[in-house]
Amino acid sequence: MILDHHTANNKNLDYFIAKCREWEARCGQAVAMHILPHDAAQRDKVQGLSFQSHFQKLGLPSRIVPRTTDIWAAIDLTRRLLRYCVFHARCSEPVLVDGIEHISGVNALENYQTAPMGRSGVERKEPLHNACSHAADAFRTFAQAWQAGFISRDLVRRAPLPRGQRRSTAFTRRGLAKGVPWGR
Repeated sequence: MILDHHTANNKNLDYFIAKCREWEARCGQAVAMHILPHDAAQRDKVQGLSFQSHFQKLGLPSRIVPRTTDIWAAIDLTRRLLRYCVFHARCSEPVLVDGIEHISGVNALENYQTAPMGRSGVERKEPLHNACSHAADAFRTFAQAWQAGFISRDLVRRAPLPRGQRRSTAFTRRGLAKGVPWGR
């Protein structure tokens, strides 16, 4: 189950670490492993530490997912993983930061798309970099971490169902993003 999503622009690393601590407090347990994107090895311009070094300094376990060599293979992996994911309703809610509303995580995934044709009419083969791309790329990084074995399968468990109830294999749209066409 994907429990939450957060997006913010122009915030420093301490802001996002505080958000992680907030989630830990709400769930009553520490995050077992923070999965960081490939560029987390870059140094923060203010503190001079890499993002991963900053996490380690604070005692937060983290691992960097290497940059993919094939973006479309990674996107296909993400699509395959989505079949097994259940998103909490919070993931369908817009994120409000400093009075600015950001797209929900589910809306970002549903609206992730290829860049439009260029002026010369040449079809582009890369994803469009827009409001959806950061959240979608974060989920892709999760999928890559899953495939690479960075996420322990021992920690993954299915919630028990009430006695006599069976799991439905049908996908329902209830509680997911509103205003996005189905089947995109």
